[in-house]
Amino acid sequence: MRLPDSEELEIHYLNRIFDNTSECYKYFWFQAVLNKVLEGQEIITYEELINEMIADAWYMVSEYHLNLGPRDTLERLIRRLCEISDMKSCEKRDVILEYLENCTDREVMQKKRVLSYHVPYRLQAPFLENVKGNAWNVSESQLIRIINRKERLMYYFTALKGMQTAICIQPEWAAYMKKNQKILKGWLQYKMILYLEENISIDHFVPWSFVAHDEFWNLHPTTRVINSYKSNYLPDWECYFPRLCRLEYFSYEMIQESQAVREAFEICAREHLNSSMIRGRVYKYGQSLEEFSRALEEVVRPVYQSAMNCGFQKWPMERAGS
Repeated sequence: MRLPDSEELEIHYLNRIFDNTSECYKYFWFQAVLNKVLEGQEIITYEELINEMIADAWYMVSEYHLNLGPRDTLERLIRRLCEISDMKSCEKRDVILEYLENCTDREVMQKKRVLSYHVPYRLQAPFLENVKGNAWNVSESQLIRIINRKERLMYYFTALKGMQTAICIQPEWAAYMKKNQKILKGWLQYKMILYLEENISIDHFVPWSFVAHDEFWNLHPTTRVINSYKSNYLPDWECYFPRLCRLEYFSYEMIQESQAVREAFEICAREHLNSSMIRGRVYKYGQSLEEFSRALEEVVRPVYQSAMNCGFQKWPMERAGS
């Protein structure tokens, strides 16, 4: 999967930022940068970005206990936060971010600083072809001076000031990210899946043993392990239906924006979208996330409730961590 070209930017380097990745940091750092740019922020502190990284990785570590890497500081940091806080595995993102902004735990602060030592600089390594070998083994302040002298990078650095050091996104890169945000998000998720090396499985939100079909609106990606744990249980509606909506809406947006995705959707829809009424209600053009979620709920909730009435039980989520 290649990213859209640009006459102004060196996209061939961007395509290579995950080429040499032994830990997960680069994925979550780039995702945090992308999120902040899409919020309109182009000068971002290490503190803000690492808090974003923690919030993004929180669910997969605290709920699904995924291993992010052999020596992964981000994973250990989240496990520490699970020990010292009352936050749930399905905690809301804004709650996690607020907690992190006020957390003074020494171990958490030390691990956050460790996360800042390498990834802000190493992410752009493909752009820095002349920085090789021992050239990376210098102090942070020296590395910042070296990188800030280079041309055509995604971002540069303010003077070193611990976790308040900031990156400055270049305007042309910010514009590229905003213009191609859906493609960049899909590309990033694809790269992250390859890194995690999980066996991807397609799960039925309401169990197949009840619905006996593979309709699009009831499907979502997960891992084989989680699919096995969930089995014939119903996921908690309040916790998991909003997540299903976000996943489904991401696909819905890609269908609207990409000709290739739209063509693939039409081919699959012949077997996996058999109701013209549902298609007209859920997949009609131009809906906001709120409108899409409301339409999807009108379809899924009656089926979910019928399954409960027939004796299907809610998923005991703690089994996923056993």
